[in-house]
Amino acid sequence: MIGKTRHLMSSLHAFIYFHSRTIGLIGMAVLIALVGTFFCLSMNIVFINDGTGIHKVYTLKSDIRSILGYAGYNDTYQVVDTQKDGNRLSIQVTPTFNVYVTCDGETRSVVMQECTVAQAVEAAGFVFGEKDMCNYDREDLLTKESYIDLVPYVEPQPEPEPQPVRVNPAPALATATDVSVTSTGATISTLTPDIDIPLDEDGLPIRYTSVTRVQATAYTYTGFRCSTGVNPQPGYIAVNPKVIPYGTKMYIVSADGRYTYGYAVAADTGGFIKSRPTNVDLFFTSEAACRAFGRRDVYIYFVY
Repeated sequence: MIGKTRHLMSSLHAFIYFHSRTIGLIGMAVLIALVGTFFCLSMNIVFINDGTGIHKVYTLKSDIRSILGYAGYNDTYQVVDTQKDGNRLSIQVTPTFNVYVTCDGETRSVVMQECTVAQAVEAAGFVFGEKDMCNYDREDLLTKESYIDLVPYVEPQPEPEPQPVRVNPAPALATATDVSVTSTGATISTLTPDIDIPLDEDGLPIRYTSVTRVQATAYTYTGFRCSTGVNPQPGYIAVNPKVIPYGTKMYIVSADGRYTYGYAVAADTGGFIKSRPTNVDLFFTSEAACRAFGRRDVYIYFVY
């Protein structure tokens, strides 16, 4: 009798143990299913369009900036548009960048998306006049961090007693604000020619291959080297290399006879070649000298 009782109790324990494990496994499965369902319902499926493609991200985050940070988009990306449909979220972003605009000795920084130079100048609170000088053309497109140097145009003051000037391509020598002395006489250029350039009594080259009249604009330091890699200095001028090849040697005087720029070498270029392909830019060492010269016609003598 005692043996039968023990056998019955053992069977009862086995039954309880087996069914308790089964119930435990079922409960765990139900719990996992509930947790999975919760995550599925809470998970956001995010599509980020950054202009280069659409990137898909799964996240429990709901804040737009947090989602972008999680996806690797820092604060330089600006949100353009968002659309949400249930747990599906579409975000359109565009990159932004800093533009530094310097005018009259004051530099202002603005955060911009892809824009023109004129739009960046306006956003910085400056006015880009039609005759102002700039290291960019106003319609040049900016797509990354940029530095804009703007020199406002100043109307030249009339001369109290204007001196008569010659109308042929032989203006007399004149001095200017940035004057230095080289082997060719008093000039703005600080470059020394490889060989002496003989001048006539009017200070013009005696020997040259050709001469042309073009419009020239003064410019000064932009913080960059010339396009050919040399450091800017008076004498290195900006040209359209398709019109005047780099390395071309010249002698330049203003058509009104007031400036003798002197010996020059084509060493740089600029955005002006798009709208004024035959023009040149003459380098001066100061903003005051640039304003004094402004934009005027010059004679270019191609010497050798």
